[in-house]
Amino acid sequence: MLDRQTIAPERVRGLRRVEFEHLATVGLLADERVELLHGELVEMSPQGAIHLAVTARIAAHLIRQLPDTVYVLSHSSLALRAWPDSMPEPDVAVVPALTKPDYPRAASLVVEVARTSLRKDRDVKAALYARGRIPVYWLVDLAAGQVIVMSAPRRGRYTRERRLGPGQVLTLPGRPRVRIPVAAVVATPDQLAREETPATMAAARARRAARAARARAARAAVSPSASAGRARRAGRRRRS
Repeated sequence: MLDRQTIAPERVRGLRRVEFEHLATVGLLADERVELLHGELVEMSPQGAIHLAVTARIAAHLIRQLPDTVYVLSHSSLALRAWPDSMPEPDVAVVPALTKPDYPRAASLVVEVARTSLRKDRDVKAALYARGRIPVYWLVDLAAGQVIVMSAPRRGRYTRERRLGPGQVLTLPGRPRVRIPVAAVVATPDQLAREETPATMAAARARRAARAARARAARAAVSPSASAGRARRAGRRRRS
């Protein structure tokens, strides 16, 4: 990794949104799961089965309850003019109906589903969406089984925030037909406990390695007298 202090006073220029758009359009990022945040290419967290299921449920509810004058997109980059150096990819976005092939330039709702990416989605992306004046941001906190609803963006931050849990309902200002029970979209603790993530798989590998190491140590700790006894018995069998 480049140490920016080493090359000072030279500055590192970040990637611009229009440059990122071009790279994506010509297919140079086809094999990469990255988004552009403040001029930096940021790898997106792997999506487990629960993440995909929650994303699909939210999108399905919105598609059923919203009119055809808007599109509900999943995993589509946004290219708002307020972001000259960013092009995030929310899990779900509600955007105006597109009249030509292009990246969306506006959104009325963005949704992020977070398990391992909560800090990034809570801090970096919330500020970015507020700077783009996206009216409502739903952040699904899988670990807590809640949805953080942020709204009223002003001066690069959301000024209102609520946490909704099972038993409560997600609504969308100006869209009275949109009513999504939180319990219908969040995962249960049992589902989260059963799902394998990179962290849980690494922990399982570590446990298996530790068990194997203990077994090797136990075999190596066999007393010399026991080993000698086995050798004498083997010798008698050969002579007989």
